Amino acid sequence: MDAAPPPSLDTSASCLWAPKRPEATKPAYFGTLYAHILEVDVADRRVTARGCYSTNGRAEVETQEPESDELSAIEFSFTARLPNGATDPRENTDRAIPAGTGTRAPQFDVFYPWKFDAVRWDKPRPAQSPFKDRPCTQWAVDKLNQVPAFSGQSPFAADGYPNELTPKMFGEEGFPTLPQTPAWPVP
Repeated sequence: MDAAPPPSLDTSASCLWAPKRPEATKPAYFGTLYAHILEVDVADRRVTARGCYSTNGRAEVETQEPESDELSAIEFSFTARLPNGATDPRENTDRAIPAGTGTRAPQFDVFYPWKFDAVRWDKPRPAQSPFKDRPCTQWAVDKLNQVPAFSGQSPFAADGYPNELTPKMFGEEGFPTLPQTPAWPVP
């Protein structure tokens, strides 16, 4: 991806994992990764956003084990900049695309010509409210109930921290791969 900074052991591309990170290895997953933008700040040539994603909807292809056995609510943020002298060819494009239509993966560079800022892996996180009270966590609870393998389970222990979840079913039945929504914008 041209928008990401060069791969590095020290940085990620904001919320994006830098491609070909030197020591990264991950198993293959099936199912659905849920993500949501919590807030956006747009300036002339910069977009900064804070969001949340949950890996509860995915399981490993080989082992059928869930990616997470407790409530997954991971906050992320990113800053993307439009380089000096560049114009975004899709700036005024209509993005009213019906949910669930289009391909799962774009067939063009959806970020062109924007560039994402690199962020150090060890960047300290600001102090946060208790896990149960965070906006990201509240959003993830709703998504957890949409995953057949975990629906109806209490995501919190008595102390307000994540409860261990037990899958009620495995495979595509427990972790279905849902259509992407919204679809990627047309180039």
